[in-house]
Amino acid sequence: MRIKSFLGSKRLAIALLIILSLACIIGSIKNSEAYYHSFWFVGILVLLSLNILVCFLNRRRRMGSYLVHLGILVILSGGVMGSLMGFEEDVNVREGEIASLLHCDLKIKLHNFLIERYPDSSMPKDYKSRLTIIEGGREVLTKTIEVNHPLIYKGVWFYQSSYGQDGVRSVNLNVNGIDWTGRLGESFRIPKTSLVVKPVQFLFDFTLDGGKAYSKSEEANNPAVKLEVYDGKRLKFSQWVFSKFPDYHQKEEGMGFRLTGFTAIPYSGIKVVKDPGLVIFWIGCCLLMAGIAISFFGVKVTTQVKEFTTENT
Repeated sequence: MRIKSFLGSKRLAIALLIILSLACIIGSIKNSEAYYHSFWFVGILVLLSLNILVCFLNRRRRMGSYLVHLGILVILSGGVMGSLMGFEEDVNVREGEIASLLHCDLKIKLHNFLIERYPDSSMPKDYKSRLTIIEGGREVLTKTIEVNHPLIYKGVWFYQSSYGQDGVRSVNLNVNGIDWTGRLGESFRIPKTSLVVKPVQFLFDFTLDGGKAYSKSEEANNPAVKLEVYDGKRLKFSQWVFSKFPDYHQKEEGMGFRLTGFTAIPYSGIKVVKDPGLVIFWIGCCLLMAGIAISFFGVKVTTQVKEFTTENT
């Protein structure tokens, strides 16, 4: 009886709710999915479920209270099931490539990625990915997904969450009036000279910090390519060439370098979610709302019984 009294006490319920609230706040700050799957966090949910179950049994004759406690118990059961059996991961996949998922035996292939922008603006209006789900080496489902329009396969949801550019396939250069297209690391000889030009680094949004060049975003706000110029095997000089500022930083007289274009490698950010407790969670919400409605708006019937005594005469 002591154990039952302890599990059904209001003090335990209040303490568990406070601990759970603080744990959720810490989890939000840490922003770690593994935090909510930890043994102690699931233990709090289980203990709170036992507390509600005992309260539910003690008040089973009250329909409103019955449904409220049952609804909370079902919601917590859905949360525990989602924590133990569900998963969430983010996958970045390039066009034409296949990415494997860590938590299940599925793979996704990105056929193409499309960005729609507002007129006269670089702001994206919509972005879409043409995905194929691969299971056991077979393509089982193909669909175009976009924001708020996910692909669903066997309880696994694939959301369009982000996008970006993962380097460049090629750069287009003009050197002394001669056009050339190639990959980073490839080189070409300038006609009628012994000089060889090699593009070695590309930045979409060039900026400097402490003398070190880096890209502050994945948007092509300030595209730049770093060139190395060799005379035979000797590095003669290196310099950055800017697409929007072609005359800036030109070191050598008689040498004209232009970055005339580039082909980026886009990737699509896919959020993969499986939550087997989601349906149970919504069932619990319905029970909870029904219990609250009955408790507030239900008709309470009170029967009064009068005791009559009969005196012997």
